[in-house]
Amino acid sequence: MNAIIFSGILYAIPGILNTAVVNLLFTAAYVWIIMYICFHLLSICNRKLHPERTFGMGEGYTPWAYAGVIATLITLYYAFLGAHEEFGFRAFIMLLVAAIIAVVSIAIRDRNIIL
Repeated sequence: MNAIIFSGILYAIPGILNTAVVNLLFTAAYVWIIMYICFHLLSICNRKLHPERTFGMGEGYTPWAYAGVIATLITLYYAFLGAHEEFGFRAFIMLLVAAIIAVVSIAIRDRNIIL
């Protein structure tokens, strides 16, 4: 048990004290907000493409989803006011790397490749 606590402290303290970790957390928050916007947009597209699937709120969902997109965009703008060029670029890189990893994993999913 002491080894687990010691290891946790050993790995956590440098990460907490390093300012790069804080920048990565802000970048992750930026990506999360962008993904939340994408969720709203995909739900709107789903309602438009498949109107017979009206689960939950029914027909009243779409205006709320549009309101969610607008409110989240406003939140993104004001939460990162003055830092969009820094965290936006890092978020773009993070999403690009994630997309590349997803494409590679789809390409090799049926093969028995050990990297």
